[in-house]
Amino acid sequence: MNNQRFIDLFAVQFRKYAAKSEIHAIAEEQSLLLRERKIVFPELVSARGWIWGPLRLDSSSNTAWTLRIGAALWSRADAMFLDALSDVMTNQQINVSVFDIDDLSLDRMCDFLPGVSTIPITTPVVAVYEEQKLNMTRLGKRCSEVIELISRIPTK
Repeated sequence: MNNQRFIDLFAVQFRKYAAKSEIHAIAEEQSLLLRERKIVFPELVSARGWIWGPLRLDSSSNTAWTLRIGAALWSRADAMFLDALSDVMTNQQINVSVFDIDDLSLDRMCDFLPGVSTIPITTPVVAVYEEQKLNMTRLGKRCSEVIELISRIPTK
């Protein structure tokens, strides 16, 4: 398995304060880093056996648990959440799909997160389904509750 962690994508730190003349260069640098993350993030997701992209719930799935995660590729906190989730998932039979929350409109996101009635105002957005029924929705810092739940699911 690829040992690279999501948080590794944030190794380059941006300068917080810059002269006006540097602002364009910094914006260009940020844009390049985000484009790189759009390439590497899906690879890291796949290396964990997860699926990249928004998927509809699959009635033919043989797993009882499904996680749908909307993450912002620019968010260090979202990267840290994905690493923490990866650390607790050992051999549980859980279907996981991760998508870039910035790639979807709110209407389209709701199509892929059935039952979620909360408008996401922070990231990540995590919907947990048990037997295709919404069990839990968590946003932002409260996603740590999802990690607690996943750690209690028996392994295969």
